Amino acid sequence: MIVRDLSPIPYRGGKISPGERLRGMLKFGLNWPTKMKSQETILRVFIRLLDNAYTMLRNVALPGENDTIPLILIGPQGVFVFVNDPIRGVFRARGDVWSVHRTRDGSFRPTKPNMITETIKAAHKVESFLRARGYNEIPVEGMLVLTNPGTHVDTIRPAVRVLMVDGLDRFATQITSANSILSREQRYKIVEAFTDASSDKNEAPKHQKRALPGAEVAQDIDARFNQALTPVKRYANFTMRQWLILGGIVLAEVCILTAFLLLVVMTA
Repeated sequence: MIVRDLSPIPYRGGKISPGERLRGMLKFGLNWPTKMKSQETILRVFIRLLDNAYTMLRNVALPGENDTIPLILIGPQGVFVFVNDPIRGVFRARGDVWSVHRTRDGSFRPTKPNMITETIKAAHKVESFLRARGYNEIPVEGMLVLTNPGTHVDTIRPAVRVLMVDGLDRFATQITSANSILSREQRYKIVEAFTDASSDKNEAPKHQKRALPGAEVAQDIDARFNQALTPVKRYANFTMRQWLILGGIVLAEVCILTAFLLLVVMTA
């Protein structure tokens, strides 16, 4: 399978700077890193099972939309839209209702965000994008993929297909054995249409973009952090994770020392 990462902030398996991580969380929410890891769980399965007749587009930015589409798979059997989430728990998908299990009384109650409607919206956006470009007969199917092995979903005629992480193998086998409806040329044109649209949006001129609150601060933190580490890196070859752990330890010691000094001043 071919993978094209169209992410505005590529995750690169977690190998990102503190500034990029902060910008990602400011733009897409605090759970952005865990959702990126969830995507990579799906990609690992499909890369192993699907050949190069399939192309997976990651985090596609469509014109006129603020949110990205997490994963779009284009293959001989059509276009598949995946909305992924690493949430843990017991849920119920009934029609377009998404409910969580309450351990207190054993009942299910509707919860937000509604993962079913989120998946339906994502599929409709992709379908509208294709229809606007003349692809009227191409089937688009939206699927919700939950990648946490500890999650269970009770499905009762759900409005979209719900896949658990251990069901991805079976899904890949099903689509590869189904009849082909898209030619190689059609698949190529669809992939390029999504890629061009996403690239144009991500590379818009800076004067047309509204700066996110804190984005400049995140960039400044990233630059200052790397600048401060430059002389130290000559003598200590630490990974970014090790530097963050070390920084956390130093920060904790400073907080303890500050509290101790305040206590001394107040009791003097």
